[in-house]
Amino acid sequence: MEQLEELNESNLLDLWNEYCSNICDYESYIYNMCEIDNVLEGLTPTEIINKLDDDFSLNADYFINGIYGVRSFDHLAEEIELSDLVNYILANPEEIDLSFYGIELED
Repeated sequence: MEQLEELNESNLLDLWNEYCSNICDYESYIYNMCEIDNVLEGLTPTEIINKLDDDFSLNADYFINGIYGVRSFDHLAEEIELSDLVNYILANPEEIDLSFYGIELED
């Protein structure tokens, strides 16, 4: 689906997170860095430090709060498994409103 590769980063992030929510894979949910305070709210400073990846940077654009800790990165497209997303969309076309993202399934 070439249309996925043409999405702007905001829509790609939203679509990926909708997919992650639908399959209950919250470990792969991607956050904008501006959301870090809300995501880590309730943790003690020690818990936060223990969760951070060794090369974590608040200057990065995105982060994942996964089972292996909190990892930061800048390149969204490198973190999203487009093939998994495409396979899910094709197998479950009713689960995600692709028209919201300006995507039409080809027959």
